[in-house]
This record gives sequence, structure tokens and C-alpha cells, in this order.
Amino acid sequence: MMKSVSGRGGDVSHGTGKVGKVMTTRRFAIISLALLLSAHAVACSDDGGGDETNNPVADAGPDAADNDTGSEDAGQDANDASDLDAGDPQDASDTSDVTDPSDVTPDVEADAGDVTPDVEPDTGEDVGPPPVDDLDPTGGAWSTNYSMPGLQGPSGARGYVMAEDKASGGFYVGGIFDVAGGASATNIAHWDGTQWNTVGSISLAIDVHALATTANGDLYAGGEGGGGGGIGIGGSNTLEKWDGSSWSVFANIGGGFGTVVYDIEVLSDGRIAIGGQFGDVDGQLLDNLAVWDGTSWSMLGNGDAPNGAVRVIEERANGDICIGGDFADIGSLTVNRIACYDGTQWNALGSGMNSSVEELLDDGNTLLAAGTFSVTDANGNSSIGIGRWDGTAWDGVAGGMQGGSVTGVRALAHGPNGELFVGGTFTSAGSGTGQVGASNIAVLDANGTWSALGSGIFNTAGFVLGAVVGPNDFLVDDVNGTLTVAGLFSIVGDTFSLNIGKWDIGGTDDTSWSKVVGQGEFAGADIAVVTLATAPDDTVYAAGRFTTIGGKQISSLAQLTSTGWQEVPGAISGDIAEIVFDSNGHAYMGGSFTVASSTQNISNLAIWDGVDWSGFSAAVPGQITAMAIDANDTLYVAAHAPNANTSTVYEWTGSAWQQLGDAFDDYVQTMQVLPGGDLYAAGSFDGDINATTTLSKIARWDGSAWVDVGGGLSDRGRISASTVWDGKLVVVGHFDEVGSATAGSIAIWDGSAWDTLGGGLPPRFPNGPPPTVMAVTSKANGLFVSGTFPQIDTVPAKYVAWWDGQDWHALGDGLSDFAQALTVSDYRLFVGGPFTEAGGHPSYHIGEWDYAP
Repeated sequence: MMKSVSGRGGDVSHGTGKVGKVMTTRRFAIISLALLLSAHAVACSDDGGGDETNNPVADAGPDAADNDTGSEDAGQDANDASDLDAGDPQDASDTSDVTDPSDVTPDVEADAGDVTPDVEPDTGEDVGPPPVDDLDPTGGAWSTNYSMPGLQGPSGARGYVMAEDKASGGFYVGGIFDVAGGASATNIAHWDGTQWNTVGSISLAIDVHALATTANGDLYAGGEGGGGGGIGIGGSNTLEKWDGSSWSVFANIGGGFGTVVYDIEVLSDGRIAIGGQFGDVDGQLLDNLAVWDGTSWSMLGNGDAPNGAVRVIEERANGDICIGGDFADIGSLTVNRIACYDGTQWNALGSGMNSSVEELLDDGNTLLAAGTFSVTDANGNSSIGIGRWDGTAWDGVAGGMQGGSVTGVRALAHGPNGELFVGGTFTSAGSGTGQVGASNIAVLDANGTWSALGSGIFNTAGFVLGAVVGPNDFLVDDVNGTLTVAGLFSIVGDTFSLNIGKWDIGGTDDTSWSKVVGQGEFAGADIAVVTLATAPDDTVYAAGRFTTIGGKQISSLAQLTSTGWQEVPGAISGDIAEIVFDSNGHAYMGGSFTVASSTQNISNLAIWDGVDWSGFSAAVPGQITAMAIDANDTLYVAAHAPNANTSTVYEWTGSAWQQLGDAFDDYVQTMQVLPGGDLYAAGSFDGDINATTTLSKIARWDGSAWVDVGGGLSDRGRISASTVWDGKLVVVGHFDEVGSATAGSIAIWDGSAWDTLGGGLPPRFPNGPPPTVMAVTSKANGLFVSGTFPQIDTVPAKYVAWWDGQDWHALGDGLSDFAQALTVSDYRLFVGGPFTEAGGHPSYHIGEWDYAP
């Protein structure tokens, strides 16, 4: 049998595609969403006024400043346990880095956490594609395999409540979220034992705090109106009913600011009781507690009401209806946050509690209460968060709980073997010799001994509001021997699972924790993927500041194999900006990072041979911002000196780094070697540091010096990424002119003249920031691009598009936000960035467009 607690029924990536033996993509920058928000707000203003915020990480500065994200959703993920790309572990220290929007040069800080600007992988040669490489990719579809395990959504997403599905099995979960597993589900979802499902075809207009089911399968949902986000700012509020086929409004809840339904209890006689903070139900004055008898709403008892919020309702086996919350009185009776109605009158339970009561659980001859209070027993011993009423007096429970940001207990549930599960915000359970470390969840056995549930549950997003946040956040399945836990957290044991997880009762370590997720889901990343590359064997590599990908705890670098995402061994600290491959399939990774091999620590440039890491015999000349490999496996790198804000290109001779010409006066963000062997470097520079040569954003190495390429870009432009296509150089970024031609941030160089690819992007969209193409990768028959655009040329295309040699095309419904990394592997286009949907499906920070025949 499954039962609920208390017996309730209740910047820029730069890509190259498959070109010869090198298949790679580079990314531009790791951009914190908090910075993107401010950049977007400023970018919407006039070019000449206001500042734009630049994040220098991986050269996000220039792209963020000039192009912004173009995303109205960029802020939704900030500081969220459910969406850790926000909050920005990426580089929160850069929020003060502001520069004039007319200055397209990237900001640079001598900050070890900063990642150098994008690095463009070079292919070195333009080799013909496989026989079927001319396949039209526009007939593909976005994969649904990149959701996140658990409940995802806006800042503060969480699960507040669960209720058993008595009609068909499984359970319902309510809270504040947009997605459950792979299903789009706003604030309520259903788990059928195999997969997550939406409940009906409409979204509830309430943040769901309370759920209850009846024997015939009806479901009641209550909470906070108008999407208040848990802080009491919602609009109209309703009690909703699901009859198995449709939702309907069961009652209108009134009371003004902060109106909320915290609990719903289906009583043994069939009546429905609701508690919360409200003033009327369907227009009838009923403060904070109301009962539906099948015909009308009324008060419970003699007409007196609690004078504060009711957070929990519990019907005991003896028929008493007990309530807990934040009230002091019921009518003229002082009760201090807890009271019971015996069918005739309200009764106080001793002197009540000294702080909020958030959960009640009938325990046979006694009543358990949980909250943020403390209880002192007859011997003067204090117990925090949990107490027991024996009908005469209050007593503590096994020493109570200790620690936590706000120490308290918010969920209680009986286990099948007489144990008691306790959840809330605490770091240990018990006291004295019986005290054990326990992260926000613990179990008390029938002998009164506390135990931890492995490593417990916690957040990795910084400040923890509370790991278990609702009185109905436990659901025990006696048949299968599991405890399902919901709340506000990102880790269960050692498993990444947003806001919901499952514990095998009787387990003793983290192997007993698991995700509540459907079979076969790869899952996305918790923080944006900013670098993607494809090895010659079609293995896809992903890099970023993520700590989990594919539902596994993998940090910074991962590879996608036939069995899902796997860790690349080695402790990586910092940012990998680019990955390129040599003819042996060895991966060269550049950026601003350190990695630990089996024998040494390597900085900024490292080689992964599939088994171990290695470095170079000569010191790497700085932070690597761009790389290229030619047909002879000669490696070229651009190294940036942050203090001087200069970039220098070097060639690896096999034993030393040989400088190629003078340093540039700003970033080199991408490099390519064309089939004839010409080496090109591009970025945000205007020339060399000696000001002897004007080189507007792009230059070619002629064997002895850097020379102009067809006049380069306009002064306000910047090249962010490049690729080789049809033997020609394609550059993208943010620019209006190249040479003497008008170009919309995309241009092609045939060795003697510049040309455009369709209309490209306009200088600015109405009421929006300057658009940018942030990444490009090539196929034999066309180009994929991504950036901050809602359309390209005249074609609506949300953040990603395909050029077939004649026209631009959208890829389905596109993305919910920009992509900054692209790579192609075996008829699959992979995209990385801060988006959370691809093609209207949940797709967290990584997406896949599959166009296999």
C-alpha cells in the first residue's frame, strides 16, 4: 500500500563541422544568466547611451555586451536549485565589469576564474563529406532525451506536496515547476511508475501547496494564486478539482494579499477540510479553515476560527481533527499554534508551541507535531523541531534536530517497520551520544535510535531555503518498500535529482537513493554547455561549468557514448574554451583551466589521448583563446595576456612555441586553416600592438607577417566564430559591413573577395539588442548557425538555423534561448547554451536535432 504522510488521502561558440580529420566546435564564453539579464536590459537602449555589462569569461564580454542573449527567459533560471545554470557559479565576480556599449572589445580581468574568449577549432583541410552528407537536415526533429531528472522550473522551483493516486496507482506531485522529467507540466504532474505525465491539457494558475485524493480518484489541488512563486504575491486563488478527465474550479478562495491554501484533508466521513491563510470561500466569510459537506462550506465547530494561518490538518483515529500553523487563538481560546476539535469543541494541547507548527502525524495514542518550535520536557531537556503529545503533556522526541539555516521539521511519515521518517532543514538528529549527522532527512527506528539516510538531501546552489519544504513532502510505498521525498534540493545521496528522489527503505548508504525518472532519458546539464566538439569516431565532447549531465555527477567535461554521458577522468578546474582533434583522434583542449593527469597538473592546454592527459614540453604561452590544426597536424594557438589585453599566435614546432608575427591589440577569438594552407585569425582586434598595420578584426598569415583580408570589418564589428565550407572561410559574429559589402553578421571569403549569405541578421531587431551569430559549423551542403536572433534574413528561426546554399531555414520550433555551441555527429546536430527547451520539449542546456534518414 502506498500512503502519504499523516495518512493524508491525500561567448560564442565556434564550430567547424566535419572537415577532414578534424571535427570540432568552439564555444564562446561562459555567460552567467544574471549578467545576461543586465546586458539585455541595457542592450535594449540606444546604442549611444548606457552601459552594457560584459562577462569576460571565455570572452563573453564582447558578445554579451554587443549582442546580449536576446532572451526574455534568461532570468528565469537564476539562483535556482532546479536550474543551476543560474545563480551562476560560472563567474559571479564579474558583475561589476561594465563597459561602454560602443566599445566592442571584450572585457578582460586577471581573474583565475575567467575564461578566455572563444576558441575556434581548425580543421586544416576541406575534405569531401561522406556519400550521404548532402542530406537535407530540415526534415529532422528535436530530441526529447535532454530533460533533467526531477522537477524543474523558475527560480525557487520545488515540490511542496505529494498524494497517492488511489484510482490507477502512482502518485501526484504539486509545487512550483514547469517540467517534470520529460513532461511539460506546470505545478502539478503525475508519476505512473514508469514515466512522468501532465495532468490535463491546461496549466493550473496556482502554485500548488496542497493535494488530496478521494477513493473514487478525484483529485483536489490548492495553493497560492497567480503564480506567486511562494512569496505571497499571487492574484486570484482557487481550489481546483480533477475528475480524471478535466479540471474545474471547485471553490474561489478570497482574502487579499497572500491568500494561500496550505493543506487539504479528506475526512473519514467524506467531508473535505481546507486550511491556509484566507478570508472567504466562495464569498462566505471563513477565516483560514473551512469544511465542505457536499453541499456548502462552513466553519468547523461553534463558529470560531483560527486567527492565523492553518498549515496542516490531521484527522486522528479517535475522530479528533487537529490543526497546526501560525495562529494564537481560536475564538476566545488561546491555543498557541496547535489545537484539536473533538466533535463538540476546540481544545488546547497544553500551552501549545513557541513557533510555527508545520506538520502533524497521528501516532496511535499520541500525536506528533513538527515545525520550527522547541519542546522542553519534564526534566528540562529541550527538543527542537519535533514533539510528542501524550494527551496530558508535551515531550521531546529522541533529542530533536540540530543545525540548518532555519532548524525545523516539515515532514513526517511512518515506515512499514515502525520507523519514523523525518525531513526538514537540519544537519543532525538526536543529542548527546545518540546524535548522528543527517543532512535534512533522518529515520528514527522503533527502538528510538536515529540513523542518516546515506548522505541525505541537499542543494548545490548555495543558500538552502530548506531541503524538505512541505508537510506532505513524504510518500511511503509499503508494497515496494520505498520513501519518495519532494522539496527544494538538487542532490539525493550522491545522485543529481531536482526536487524529488526515492529512498529504498532499509538501505544504509547512497546506493539506496535514486532518481524518479523515465527509462532511456539521457538528461541534460544543470548549467549551460558552452563547448561542443565531435571526435573523428563521432564521439561528442561537452564542456562547461556543469556539475551534472545525463543524470550523473560529472563536472566540467563529459563525452557522449552509446551508453549515455560518461566522465572524462581527471579533475578539471576552470573553463575549456575549445576542443580540436589531430589525425590520431587525440583531443587538444584549450582555455583557462587546470587538469590533473595521473602524473602532473596541466594548465590551459592539454592533450587527452583517450586514456590519460599530457602537456607540452615547453610552457604554454598564456590563456588559450583559439586553436587550429592543419593537414600535417601542426598546432596553432592564440594566447591572451589579460593584463596587457593582447593576443599572440604561436605555432608548435614539436619542441617549442614559435611566435607568428607581432601580437594583436585585442582578442583573437577564432582561427582556421584553409585547404591551401593559409592560416587566418579573427576576433575583436584592430591591428598589431605596434600600430604599424591596420587589421580590422581579421588577418591572414603570409609566412612572415599578418596581412589584411579584403578590408576586414567595420570598426564596430567583431568576429566570434568561423568555419571552412566549400574551401572558403565563413565568419560570423556581430557586424554590419565586411570589406565594401553590407553583411548581416555572416560573411564568406573566397580568397579574393567578401560575399554575404542571404540577408543575414539586421543591425538590430525592434525593441531588442543587437543580434549576434555566436556559433557556426559546416556540412558539405550547408551551414548551421546559432546566436541571439529570433529570425534570420526574413525567416523566423529561434536561435538556430540552416543555410542550404541558397536560403535560410528554421529547425522546427527552435530553442527557448540562445545556443553558444554547435557540433555535428552522425546526422545529429548538438547545441549547447542556457536554453531549457528545444522544439517546445524540455531540453536543459543541451539539445539534439536528429535528421537521420
